[in-house]
Amino acid sequence: RSRRRSAPQGKKNKGKGSGAGVAGPSQGLPEALAAGEAAAAKPAKLDREGLIRLLETLHEERIRYGITAETSVEGLAEALGEEAEAAGEASEDEAAEAGEEATWVAAEAR
Repeated sequence: RSRRRSAPQGKKNKGKGSGAGVAGPSQGLPEALAAGEAAAAKPAKLDREGLIRLLETLHEERIRYGITAETSVEGLAEALGEEAEAAGEASEDEAAEAGEEATWVAAEAR
């Protein structure tokens, strides 16, 4: 059942959305966003036991897979090199496309 309450006598009903708890122009989105951002900015409480288990698991896997500081650095360097290479190839492709487009525009202009 949803009944619409009429405004008490002596007061004007301002129309739709004038009830208590409805965000109006004075209390609205900016305040709600600020409250949401404040809640998101607070870090979650750390679960000490969970973090210790995670650290133990990671340590065991590093041993199992033979991961050392040196292999970690080598892997990072390799990944960064591949990323840079991919970016360079993309730049070469863009340059080739631009050259082809310039040739096509020049041919059209003739």
